Amino acid sequence: MGRGMRRLGQRLGIAWYRRGPVITSVLIGLCVIVWIIEEVTTPFPRVHDLFLDNGIFAPIAFASRPWTAMTSVFFHAPGLMHIGFNMVTLWFLGSFIEKELGHWTYLAVYLISGLGGSMGIALYSRLWPRSVASTMISAYGASGAIFGLFGALIPVYMTTLRGSSNRKSTLVSLSILAVLSVLQPIVGPHIAWQAHVGGFVTGWIVTALIGWRPAWRSRLRWLTWRVWITLACIVVAAVVIVVLCGCTL
Repeated sequence: MGRGMRRLGQRLGIAWYRRGPVITSVLIGLCVIVWIIEEVTTPFPRVHDLFLDNGIFAPIAFASRPWTAMTSVFFHAPGLMHIGFNMVTLWFLGSFIEKELGHWTYLAVYLISGLGGSMGIALYSRLWPRSVASTMISAYGASGAIFGLFGALIPVYMTTLRGSSNRKSTLVSLSILAVLSVLQPIVGPHIAWQAHVGGFVTGWIVTALIGWRPAWRSRLRWLTWRVWITLACIVVAAVVIVVLCGCTL
């Protein structure tokens, strides 16, 4: 047991050093665990509903459950199609973005993009408050955060992929994933496209800000700068969601 744990620790250390998909694997694992809990609790309606109500983001219930703006990215619809497609996309796209941005920057972009998906939902609800769809809409899945990674591709391409030898093959592969993701709302009409748009725009902006390398070369100051930018993006996203949902600070 101890030897096995040491080997696992060594493998994780090597993967972390080589910018392997460590964070991506953890995110997928969390999504799968939450989905399993959803499925297992289905025969117990009270437990199941309580679990979902405290995890899924809905503007109408945000005042009483503000944490759902973040936790919603780990919840998925029943069945294998929704979580299966999202996790496959996250594995291929996330592994690439994590290697390009680094582990912690990638995690920040992913989570803030998840908040961006909630912002997209909240904005739609505020713009069309009398719509039945607007009232009942909710964020349910990792799609908003994943679309944030698609948005991150734009500054990543501009800064790192432009001169890469495998640029064309990389862009073709990721473009196919992007097209399939965009078609999701057509195949599944109950998918919240508003979260996709909010996540995409947020991921684009956050990656451009966090990934920007200032003129000074001090690594410590650069990391400090990225931490402050990350915290500022989280605060701004939280404030926007609160305002759009009609809550008071």
